[in-house]
Amino acid sequence: MRPTSIVGPLILVAMGVVLLWSNLSNDFSLLDSLTLHWPWILVVWGFVRLCEIALWHRNRKALPIAGVSGGEWFFVVVLCVVGAGLYFSNLVFGNRADAPFRLPMAQMFGENYDFSLPEQSMAMKAGGQLLVENLRGEVVITGTDTDQIVLTGTEQIKEINQDKARERWQSRKVTIEENNGVTVIRSNLEGIDSDHEMRSALRIRVPRQTQVRARGRKVDFEVSQVQGNVDLQSDDGSARLVDIQGEARVRMNRSRDLRFQNISGAIEIHSSRGGDLYVENARERVSAIGSFSGDIQLRQLLKPVHIEDRNLDFRTEALTGEVQANRGSLTAHGLRGPTRIASESKDVELDRFQGPLEVILEKRDATIRQTDTTIAPMDLQVRRGKVTLELSPKAKFRMEGRARQGEIRNDMGDRFQVDGRSKESRISGGDAGAPLISVDAERIELTSTEGEPARP
Repeated sequence: MRPTSIVGPLILVAMGVVLLWSNLSNDFSLLDSLTLHWPWILVVWGFVRLCEIALWHRNRKALPIAGVSGGEWFFVVVLCVVGAGLYFSNLVFGNRADAPFRLPMAQMFGENYDFSLPEQSMAMKAGGQLLVENLRGEVVITGTDTDQIVLTGTEQIKEINQDKARERWQSRKVTIEENNGVTVIRSNLEGIDSDHEMRSALRIRVPRQTQVRARGRKVDFEVSQVQGNVDLQSDDGSARLVDIQGEARVRMNRSRDLRFQNISGAIEIHSSRGGDLYVENARERVSAIGSFSGDIQLRQLLKPVHIEDRNLDFRTEALTGEVQANRGSLTAHGLRGPTRIASESKDVELDRFQGPLEVILEKRDATIRQTDTTIAPMDLQVRRGKVTLELSPKAKFRMEGRARQGEIRNDMGDRFQVDGRSKESRISGGDAGAPLISVDAERIELTSTEGEPARP
């Protein structure tokens, strides 16, 4: 009968005691102890194994051939490699944050602790400039009828216990100061490493005429009731701007949600990897450049609009209705052109629009619906897909279309002739001197709007 070993249970007990001691003691560092004292694991392990073999020999039990099993030898090799790496890393890097071997104890075993920021204030003239620097967290700025800046908020930090959390939190503080005519608010999180996940949620009240700038690394912004310009910048985060009378500019490498409502000035958006985008009631031009993988919603935009990402190029002179776009489709009504829509993989459906229209699709389908009798020129190109035109039978227009797969449906009467004698079918005709609708697609459908007979 093969004898059993107590080495495994002893290892589990030792690991539990060491981890518990690390959690309860403020002075004990598990990583530093392992770096210097890891050979003691081999000493204790070997001594216990030697005692076991002596006891088995005394009780005339079967002994291991080599004294140590193959799995134990493998663990010994791994322990030596890791322990030597920790030791030499400590020699080269010491306790620096850029050491290659670091055990994030706070991140693994810590809890979140919240602390309230003491209120700070500073006088500020109308039209002054505010700069907010917050590495991680939230920044909420609200314009009020006041002549000073008021700063409040909370901060959150992850630590092993509350005493350590308070000590680390008090090692720096949020500051507010004036520098060359600019009021600067800093959270000063640069000295806190990312393992502790410290976040500052800043609540700031400012005079309404303030010019606002804010930047960070991973920050969610919210700005409202401000009459000056707003400029926000972050590597990762979100932004919500409401009731801004100046210009609004947002630059983010990665954005989860960007929302703009009631903006009087121009809107400029840059996001390399964006999520959702919502813009409503903008009185000046709107420009959004980057990549938006979420939903795009646009409503009531009075000046030119330009949305450009890797899968969509949308331009129009104004929007009195609404545009909704997601990964696979774009629907819109109330466009005032000239309008241009180009996409590689979106279905496009348009209704009740004015002005010239250009649609260029790599694949998917385009549906153009116009109940108005006034028709603007259209250039519709779909490489792989179908174009459906639903137009008023009373509308006057000319049409020239090519269906590369030979499928053309014409419900608009004899004023349009279909030529299907070759592999590619063509449709032409209409009213002389009227606006031209040019279509190039795999299939074409020309139908009249529901409930109205086609004009002979």
